[in-house]
Amino acid sequence: MLLDELFNRSEVQWIKGHKYYVYKVEKGETVFSITKRFKISEEELKKNNPDLKDGLKNKMTLLIPAVPGGKPADSEKKADIKKPTVKEIHVGLMLPVNIWKSMIPDSAYGDSSRNEMDAESLEQLEFYEGALHALDSLASKNLKIHLSVFDTENDTARVGQLLREPRVKELNYIIAIGNVNVLKKLNQFSTTSKIDLLTPALNSSDVLKNNIHGYALLPSSVTQCYEAGKMCAKKFKNVNPVVVQSGTSKEHDRSVAFINGWNDNSEFNCRSIDYSKGEFPFLLASMVKGSNNLLFVPSSNEDFVNNLVTQLNDTLDVYRVTMLGIPTWQSFGSIDPGVMENLHTHLFTASNLDYDSSRSTSFRRFFRSMYMAEPSEAAYQGFDAMMLIGKSNIPGAQNPGVISDYEGLYSTYRFIQVNGLNENQFIHMVRYEGYKLVEAN
Repeated sequence: MLLDELFNRSEVQWIKGHKYYVYKVEKGETVFSITKRFKISEEELKKNNPDLKDGLKNKMTLLIPAVPGGKPADSEKKADIKKPTVKEIHVGLMLPVNIWKSMIPDSAYGDSSRNEMDAESLEQLEFYEGALHALDSLASKNLKIHLSVFDTENDTARVGQLLREPRVKELNYIIAIGNVNVLKKLNQFSTTSKIDLLTPALNSSDVLKNNIHGYALLPSSVTQCYEAGKMCAKKFKNVNPVVVQSGTSKEHDRSVAFINGWNDNSEFNCRSIDYSKGEFPFLLASMVKGSNNLLFVPSSNEDFVNNLVTQLNDTLDVYRVTMLGIPTWQSFGSIDPGVMENLHTHLFTASNLDYDSSRSTSFRRFFRSMYMAEPSEAAYQGFDAMMLIGKSNIPGAQNPGVISDYEGLYSTYRFIQVNGLNENQFIHMVRYEGYKLVEAN
């Protein structure tokens, strides 16, 4: 190790006009190896470190003369030493914590301390706790992040009051969760103040439209469907692709997005049918015997989906089927997972949270130790949001201060500027296997 390398990893002390590096002994080192490495005599090393009379110990702190022989050089004057630049940023968490809900006195005990935390408040606190853990992970001598938390109470009037607070003027970034009206108000502030606004709120892309400082951490449902169409066109070859709509307007938008994603990436066009016009016989007429029929069903109606998959399951002796559903299907409780597996059902989701990964395991271990509870999805999202900001500001960042792509715990973040905002385009494909969802290769 050279002296300039030692400087980069060590503190500096000046004693009686002489410059010393503060060096921590590593395992396996000896007095002989240290004197050879830093080109000083054993006598000089011991002279400057009287504790060596008791022997060299691992992690022991030593003073290494910057100029061997004890003669200070002009180039080593204290005045010429430049302290490393510390970058400071200010981040505001705008969350609907609604802490007042937990402070209403219990009617039986007359004591607010006996109240259980409101479920929504608890979720927001876990988001904050995840963000705090990210701050600890980002701790650095070259980066200092100041975090302020604001309870918006999901109320626009309250948000207006908060935005007038002096500390808000210092913010470089805002991370926000809230209803549409709250996000609209924060988005307006972000646009005029040119402060980056990050939100993991579902379908926030419409709210952030035309705000170059806006970051939608989760892709909208339409974006997800487009990306699913693109992914399926590349994954499934020589299939008969059909979109099965039940007739609602939301399904129409999703269907169009999926078809566009497919058609933009395949030489064979995808078609759509309106199930409400002819029901199951109408669907069968669009399917091809002897070919794999890829059926995308953009419905979130559990009864409709349950009826459809049950009937399709009875036709598998005639037709080959691969089903594709939307993220909400994961919460369906009445559908038999065995039937879903028979139909080779795939789902797409904006999250790729892997509970078995080493990073997730470490995060859960920390959360259990600190809060004696399992982390919710909100905790993972809070961690990711803060890491996105921190990773974009650490020394050596490719585009300092600009939110960039990141492999998070809750999701992967791949931002593209679309409709005047920065929207994450990542989706993850899973499939049913052995009565559970596994990654689709």
